[in-house]
Amino acid sequence: MTTAISVIVFDVNETLSDMSPMEERFREVGAPAYMAKSWFATLLRNGFALAASGDNGSFATIGADVLRGLLSGVGLVQPLICRSGCQERHG
Repeated sequence: MTTAISVIVFDVNETLSDMSPMEERFREVGAPAYMAKSWFATLLRNGFALAASGDNGSFATIGADVLRGLLSGVGLVQPLICRSGCQERHG
């Protein structure tokens, strides 16, 4: 007996999305460009974990939280701008 496939999932993250603009933005604020990939991977991991646990965190909130954690201790040359309009300086 053959079972029909009902769902096919494609992983297109970083295949269809160009991360180089994010790498440039990291450089602009004084962070190493390679951290953009770490940020994105951690953002996806945290988002998937929250979704699997039934939480419905927003992409922007999760991304900002991951960014703050990742850049803590990095001497930035420009402040990060919060969504609420506040400015944060790390490092």
